[in-house]
Amino acid sequence: MSAARNEEDLPAFPLHKQAARALEASGLAFWDYELNTGKVYLNEAWAEMLGEPRAATWTTIATLYQMVPEQERSRLDEAYVAAVKGESKEYRIDHPVRTPSGNTLWVSSWGRVVERDPNGRALRMMGINKDITARMRTEQALRESEARFMELFRSSPVSMTLLDLETQRILEVNDAHVEQFGRPRESVLGKTSRELDLYVDPADRERIWDQLARDGRATMDAVPFRDAAGELRWHLISARVLPVGERKTVVVTAVDITGRIGAEKALSESETRFKSAFRNSAIGMALLDFEGSWLMVNDALCEIVDYSEDELLQTDYRSVTYPEDRAGDLEFLRARVTHGSRGALQKERRLVRKDGSTVWVQINLSAVTNPGGEPYQIVAQIQDITERKAAEAMAEHLALHDPLTALPNKRLLADRLAIALSAAKRAKTCVGVLFIDLDGFKPVNDTLGHEAGDAVLRQIAQRLQSAMRQSDTVSRVGGDEFVVLATGVEQRHELDRLAERLLVAIKRPCEVEGGTAAVSASIGMAIYPDHATDPAELIRRADAAMYEAKRARQAR
Repeated sequence: MSAARNEEDLPAFPLHKQAARALEASGLAFWDYELNTGKVYLNEAWAEMLGEPRAATWTTIATLYQMVPEQERSRLDEAYVAAVKGESKEYRIDHPVRTPSGNTLWVSSWGRVVERDPNGRALRMMGINKDITARMRTEQALRESEARFMELFRSSPVSMTLLDLETQRILEVNDAHVEQFGRPRESVLGKTSRELDLYVDPADRERIWDQLARDGRATMDAVPFRDAAGELRWHLISARVLPVGERKTVVVTAVDITGRIGAEKALSESETRFKSAFRNSAIGMALLDFEGSWLMVNDALCEIVDYSEDELLQTDYRSVTYPEDRAGDLEFLRARVTHGSRGALQKERRLVRKDGSTVWVQINLSAVTNPGGEPYQIVAQIQDITERKAAEAMAEHLALHDPLTALPNKRLLADRLAIALSAAKRAKTCVGVLFIDLDGFKPVNDTLGHEAGDAVLRQIAQRLQSAMRQSDTVSRVGGDEFVVLATGVEQRHELDRLAERLLVAIKRPCEVEGGTAAVSASIGMAIYPDHATDPAELIRRADAAMYEAKRARQAR
C-alpha cells in the first residue's frame, strides 16, 4: 500500500475528502471503494488500526482481500455481493484480518453502496471498520466461561440436574447427584422423575413444573425423596429455566437439608460465584432497589460514568441519567413484574458522567423476586454504546447531506419536496422551486484553485440559507447548482422578489485565500400546481427555466 501525498492526488474520489474529514474526528477507520477501478482509499485511522504509521493510504480491493484468512472469504463474499446487488441495505460483517506485521485482529466492517449508475449497478461503496479484537476475546472468554460452568456443574459438591423443559427428561446429572440419590448416571439419563419415582408426593413434582411454566423458576423447601436404598431424605429444590438457543433447559439444584451444614456450604458457594461473576463482568452491572438507590456496582459501571465506587453509591439511578431520558424505568419494571411479566426491560439511555459529559448506554433491567414472587431488587446490565451511536448518526448525516456545504442533498430534497407538495395539496397553497446555477464559477476553480472554489460554494450556501425562512430548504444538487424549496407561496411575485434577494446575496464578493472572488447566478423557477404537480417534473421545469434565463442573459 502507498501513502497519498495530499487530497489533490485523489481525483477519482471527489466525495472521499469531505467524508474522511467528517469521520477523522471520530477516530473511525474509514474506507472509500470505487468498484470500476478496484481502488480503495483508507484514512489515517485505518493505518493506525493495522499498527502501521499513521497516514492516509491508497490500495486495491485485491490487496485488502488477501489480508482476510482464506477460510473467512466466503462469508465476506456473500455479504459483499448482497450489498452490491441491492439484496441488503448495507454490508455488515465481523471477520479477522492479518496485519502487515503478521498479527491477526478482528474487525467489524460496515458499509453501503452510496452511488449507482442509472441501471442500478453499484459504482461506489463507503464504510467504516472498527477493531473488535477485545470484544472477540471477551466472547471467547465467555465461551470458556460456559465450559467452566459445565466443569463446575460436573464437579459441584451439590446435586445438580439438567432437564429438557418440554419433555421433562434428564439430560445430565453430576457426580454429587449420583452419590446423593444412589442411582448410576446411565440409569437416569433420558428418564423423567415420574419414571424414576423420585417424589414421595407426586403433587410436589406438579407444583414445581407449574411454577417453571409460569415464572421460569421454582423453589420448594423440604421436599421428600427416597434414594435408591429406599431411605427418605429431605431436600431444598431450586429450579430455573435456562434458554440455550432454540432449546430450553432446566437446571435443578437439590440440597440435602437432612444435614444443615451441607446446605449452608452450598449457599456460600452460590453467593461467591455470583459476586465473582458480578465484579468481573466486562459490562457495567449494578444491583438497585425499586427507589433507584445503588446497592452494589461493579468496576465496569464505575468506568462508564467515571465515578469511584464510593462516589457512585452516594448517587442513584435517576441522578446519573440524562434529564430527558428519565422515563420512569424502575416504576415501569415494577408494574410489569406485578402483572406477571418476567422479561427484562431493555432501553437505550444517556448517562451523565462525573464531568458532566454524556455517554450512550444500553440498559437491561431485570427484577429479582423473593420466594413469594414479590419484586424487591433490580439487576441492571449497562453497556457503553457511544461509539455505535456516533457511527450511526454520522452515517445517517452523510446519506442525507452534501459533505462540502452540509446542505441537504438530492435525496433529502426529494423527501422534503414530496412532503411539501402533499401539505400544499391539503392546504390548497403553492410551493415554489428555484433552480440556481452559478455563473462564472468555473473561472474561479481554474484560476484560483479548487480550494478557493470550495470556499465560494460554502459561502454561497450560507448566504442562501440566511436569505430563506427556517421552514424552507436550500439544497446543493450538483457542482455549482442549488435548488431552493419555498413553501406557503401565494403569488408569483413572491418568488420574483425572493430570486432578486438571492441574486444580490450571490453577487457579493466571496472571501478566498489571498483575496476575493465574485460569481453571479442564473435562476429558474417553477410553481406547484401551476407548472407541475409531480416533484421530479417541478424540478425539471425549474431547471429548464434556469437555462432559459441563462440564454437570455448571454444574449444581452
